[in-house]
Amino acid sequence: MIEADLVREGRLAVADTRDAVLSRFALRPDLAPSDEDLAAAQVRQPSTLAAACRRALEVLQGSSVPTVAERADVALLLQEVTVRDFTIAKLACDPVDRGAIETLVQIARSVPEDLRPRLAGAAAAVTYAIGDNPVAVWALLDHAGEDSLAQLVAAGIDTCMPPTVLREVLAEALREIDERIRAEDGAVA
Repeated sequence: MIEADLVREGRLAVADTRDAVLSRFALRPDLAPSDEDLAAAQVRQPSTLAAACRRALEVLQGSSVPTVAERADVALLLQEVTVRDFTIAKLACDPVDRGAIETLVQIARSVPEDLRPRLAGAAAAVTYAIGDNPVAVWALLDHAGEDSLAQLVAAGIDTCMPPTVLREVLAEALREIDERIRAEDGAVA
């Protein structure tokens, strides 16, 4: 989150300790959707990939404070690799919507442990791709554990890959993802 947004929310833009910075990215299991919320979200899941991608972006771009139901929706939607990759690419390659990225980060911090790796990996990837807060990136990578995308992002950072390279890769991948969505949805129709 950029400093102006922090100040607007009444928080200090510059943290006075390392722990204060890290606390902004600490896990929030107390905000995790319940099993009942997740079961209801499972019933609401869109029937096509295109609809699932639209729904994920709609939630992320719609509110800086998503409801429990919206958090449950995104937690489940981003478990599907195509939806996750589409969402990451759109957030990283379209005009940057820091609010939507911050919402993704907050959801990744507040989902059940079994759903967290894929969301935290996605949040780390998009946060790194836009060249944002390195503390957030490393905290999210830590939350992602053994998620394959998180491991790729960490390897990219370790080899000094600039965020612009990741954005270029995501922009190219977005074209392929769009084709995959059309092909899979066409097979369903």
